Amino acid sequence: MFNIKKINKGLIILTIINCSLVLIRALLLKKIHYLYLIWNLFLALIPYLLALSIDNDFRYFYKTKKLELKTHLKILSWFFILPNSFYMITDLIHIRAMGNLYKYINYNSNLIARNIPFDSNLIAWYDFYMSFSFVLLACIFAFFSLKIISNILFRAFKKQSLKKARYIAHSFNLIILLINSYAIYLGRFIRFNSWDVILNPTILFNIVSSNINMHMYSYSILTFFHITLCYYTLDLISYNFIPKYNSKNKIHNKKNK
Repeated sequence: MFNIKKINKGLIILTIINCSLVLIRALLLKKIHYLYLIWNLFLALIPYLLALSIDNDFRYFYKTKKLELKTHLKILSWFFILPNSFYMITDLIHIRAMGNLYKYINYNSNLIARNIPFDSNLIAWYDFYMSFSFVLLACIFAFFSLKIISNILFRAFKKQSLKKARYIAHSFNLIILLINSYAIYLGRFIRFNSWDVILNPTILFNIVSSNINMHMYSYSILTFFHITLCYYTLDLISYNFIPKYNSKNKIHNKKNK
């Protein structure tokens, strides 16, 4: 398992830096934009925090064999809120609009030339890198969130069979990623949120049932392919480059000292 404390410190620093980018932009241009990035990042953070809490509950469960009701509620909440983490990838669609936008906007700033093309506008590039940075951090939150939950399943079946535990964990990952792909479709095109499952369940069901079409299937499959690629790319990186810690928080070195 990863050293969660060090990872949390790094994620806190990255979150502060990303939010600071929005503030710096507002101070330079005297205009407040991209607050939706901070809000979406906050929504992406919630499932990660829930996953950490669920993991702690299960560690307690392994000792006491008692799983409280609050843990079941956390798992249910995690399931419905997780798509918010992956959804932030779709915020990159706004970059397409930037190309036309920056050709005509005048900024009251001595730092930036006026009426310059998109490919030369530093503010346009600043916005691009800032948006990408937020999306990347949201993907990291999503990765660790799903990884923590799948590791719970892996530990549960590990004693029976290591091969079986890996199969169940990977199957769980793919099912969750597929469901999240469809949830992203609902969020981007139908404009539903996670809390609509509770606040507007009837409306959600009626609209979902009436929007089963080829576009839905195509978009969901396309999204599933890319977020699965993203997840397992981060999984590969973490497996090879992030030190693993045992129960005593000692690094497993490849060579014995």
